[in-house]
Amino acid sequence: MLFLNSCEESQSPIYDGEQTLAYFGSSSSRVEVELNATSTTITIPVNASTLSDVDRTVSVTVLESSTAAANQYEVANSVTIPAGSYFGSLDLTGFITDLTTTGVSLTLQLEDGIDDGGVASPNTHTATIALVCPIPETYFTGTYLIEQQSGVAPFASVQPAFGTQLVDVVVSGPTSRTFDFLYAPLNFQSDFAMTLILACEEFQVFGDIQSGSLSCDGGATQIGQRNSSNVSTYSTTDDSSFSIFFNDFAGPGLDGGCGVNPYEIEITMTKQ
Repeated sequence: MLFLNSCEESQSPIYDGEQTLAYFGSSSSRVEVELNATSTTITIPVNASTLSDVDRTVSVTVLESSTAAANQYEVANSVTIPAGSYFGSLDLTGFITDLTTTGVSLTLQLEDGIDDGGVASPNTHTATIALVCPIPETYFTGTYLIEQQSGVAPFASVQPAFGTQLVDVVVSGPTSRTFDFLYAPLNFQSDFAMTLILACEEFQVFGDIQSGSLSCDGGATQIGQRNSSNVSTYSTTDDSSFSIFFNDFAGPGLDGGCGVNPYEIEITMTKQ
C-alpha cells in the first residue's frame, strides 16, 4: 500500500528560457510498508523548467536531518529527465527493517548542475517511511460473547467489572473497533464503551464511561480501562476469539477518584 501526498506544489513555471530550474514536483510523500511485506517503492516527481533534446541528470542528496537509517531505504543519487520532457521521476524504496508505525523521515535535496548554468530549487522533499498493518473491513465485527477470566475489583459493588455479556463490535476507524458494554453488570450496569486500536498485531485498549457517573468523588473523575503490562495480540487470519488484558481503575484520572491502584482484568471475546 502506498500514498503520495503533496503538501505544497512547486510554483516554478514551465517555460522555454536560457536557464533551467530543476525542482521536486511535490514537497512530501509517504512510503507505507505493510507488516508482512519487505519493502514498498514509490515514485517522486522531479521536473525541469525547460525542454532539451538530450537526457539531463540531476544529483540527489540525502540531508543529515533525516532520521531514516541506511538499511531502511534505497534511493539513487541522481535522477534523469528524459530528452524532450519536462518531467523525470525518482524511485524511493522503504524497507521494513526496524520500522514502527510512527515512521522515520528521509529528506532529499537536488543539487545544482543540470545543464550549463542550470540551478536546483532549494525546496526539499521529505518522505515518511512507516510500518502499516491494514485491517480487513469485516475483520473483528459483529456479536461477541465477553467472559471475564480474571481480575478482582477493589470494591465488591463493582465485582465482576465485566462478567459475562454479549456485545456488538462495530468499525470505528480503519484500524479501530468499538463496543458498548455494561460495567459492573450485576449491580451498577453503567454505560461504558471500549475502543480497541489494532496496531500491527497488538491491541491498544481505551475504555470509558459514556453516560451517567460512577465514581468516588461525585463524578469529577471517572473510572477507565487502559493497557496493562501484558500485551494483547491478534492475527488478521482469525477473528473467532481473543484474549484481552487491560487495567481497570487505570491510574490517576481514570480511578474514579477512589485513590486505588489499577488491577488487571483478562476477558475473552468469542464470536457468536
